[in-house]
Amino acid sequence: MKQTIPEPALFLDASTPNIQAGVFCEGRWLSLRKEQGDAISLVPELMRQVLDESGLEVANLKALVHCEGPGSLLGLRIAAMCLETWRAIPRTEKLPLYAYRSLEAARAMHAANTGKDGAFATAFRKGSYCLLGQTGTEYSIIDEATLASLGESAHVIAQRHCPRAPEGCMEYVYDMASLPLAIARTEGLLRLAHAAEVFSPSPSEYKLWDGERHRAATPSPRGSQG
Repeated sequence: MKQTIPEPALFLDASTPNIQAGVFCEGRWLSLRKEQGDAISLVPELMRQVLDESGLEVANLKALVHCEGPGSLLGLRIAAMCLETWRAIPRTEKLPLYAYRSLEAARAMHAANTGKDGAFATAFRKGSYCLLGQTGTEYSIIDEATLASLGESAHVIAQRHCPRAPEGCMEYVYDMASLPLAIARTEGLLRLAHAAEVFSPSPSEYKLWDGERHRAATPSPRGSQG
């Protein structure tokens, strides 16, 4: 089932170290940029740049489209914050917001470009990966050995703290240039959202402060024996 969105639409994806933004209208990108850098300054700058290059103002937009994860939590949170700030401005507060997920988008773009299926993964917490299988929308958290055992059927999207795929797996260059085509061909890839949110396949874990664990070693008194 073909999916359509109002145009022109501004796309924003900060799920990887290569932050991407673009303006899409009438079947083509009016502007599309991908840059690596500090998300807190780069996200709003890229949004401004693609609007300038497309010759449009914020008021000309008909929709906002963003990636909600999984991926770089800092980048995703900053992107969500920027979009919600825009949507708080009176002239843009009624702009419809659409969301998609990075691994589902990667799988759909890969299929649109090559006609082939595949499982897709990206680094999650230290030593673990978030995996999306060849079909369906169920995510699982696996370790590197399990991912490596999948071999070339697994396509891995790099993250800053994990820039290489495990040996035997395929590295996937995550580029949203073909995302509109994937959206048009893949039912359910895009959904209307009420707010810009960040998706994580597993709840965040927080460790409470522990006085013993964080206590510095006490130096021995000068001249002591032992």
